[in-house]
Amino acid sequence: MDLIQDVDFLTEKKLIFRIVILKKSNAFFVSLQEKKDLFEELFSVGESFYNAKDAFECAVKKLLAYIDGNNYVGEVIRVNNPCNCSLICLSDQKLILKHLKLNVLVEVNSG
Repeated sequence: MDLIQDVDFLTEKKLIFRIVILKKSNAFFVSLQEKKDLFEELFSVGESFYNAKDAFECAVKKLLAYIDGNNYVGEVIRVNNPCNCSLICLSDQKLILKHLKLNVLVEVNSG
């Protein structure tokens, strides 16, 4: 069975970026989306990962690089898991974000 987890990154300029982690068989894949009217894919990370932590960390690094290169975005101020944490738990997310020097509030099922 395929599993999926969405993680939303909200910026100070009210933009929302979403990391989508997909587990298919024994591999993990990630893509990055930006919410306009609907979520539109920015890009897919073209590699597979052995675990959700590595997939999440790679996606966050790519998202932060994208944000750094676009002045209109603003800094990330909050992270939300809108549909629970089926693949990477909240504590692991917090550790990875802290390691990447992104000190923000991380929530689950927050509006």
